[in-house]
Amino acid sequence: MCPKLTTIRRICILHGRPTSITSNDVDADLPEDAAGLQPPEELAKIQNIKALIHVTNCLGDISTAMCVSTLLITKAES
Repeated sequence: MCPKLTTIRRICILHGRPTSITSNDVDADLPEDAAGLQPPEELAKIQNIKALIHVTNCLGDISTAMCVSTLLITKAES
């Protein structure tokens, strides 16, 4: 999942809105480090990006589970 899609999903999750793009909708690989393209004086940011993507996916799963639980409870009360 590319960082732009992760940002969009994260904003939806943090605002309590349904995500328009699920993890199942994306079949792209995680980004890889291209050491030759990065200046030697800079630290590699790829691990941070991968961690952000992983945390966002976990938050999305939790958000989905909470929405489904809320719907089931509401339906049971009706």
